[in-house]
Amino acid sequence: MPLTHATIRPSTLALVRRAPAVRPATCVRLGARAIALALGVLGGCDGGDPAEPAPPTFTEIHERVLQASCVFATCHKGGPSPAGDLSLERDEAYASLVDVPSSAAAGRVRVVPGDPDASYVLEKITASAPAAGEPMPPDAPLEADRIELLRAWIEAGAADD
Repeated sequence: MPLTHATIRPSTLALVRRAPAVRPATCVRLGARAIALALGVLGGCDGGDPAEPAPPTFTEIHERVLQASCVFATCHKGGPSPAGDLSLERDEAYASLVDVPSSAAAGRVRVVPGDPDASYVLEKITASAPAAGEPMPPDAPLEADRIELLRAWIEAGAADD
């Protein structure tokens, strides 16, 4: 649409008239940036801290934690009987984890969205003596940054992407 007096608000025209060095196209560009910021296109629209990182995605959890330590070792690989009746293959992992009762620890839920401390999976990878069985992974503990990634995902609601 061509830029005419009819397409520019009177308040913008008043600014342009008072500052002859500023062209209408500049005002339009600046106005578009202000609108974009107001709509959250360029800034965070949730009102949160813009420096706060986005919570991890399930894909990131699967790739950095589950695939690398649980599926790769074949313990929780799909098939007729994965360890703990828990397949952590990509197409089964989310449905096997979130809001699912543990088959090893009665009354415990594998992942409780929003509550890492109530999530049995987190207990299995952090406690020296979990409610049932041995700590996971069996050969070596997970690195702290991977545990915190899992904790952050659960705390953020354990969403699937």
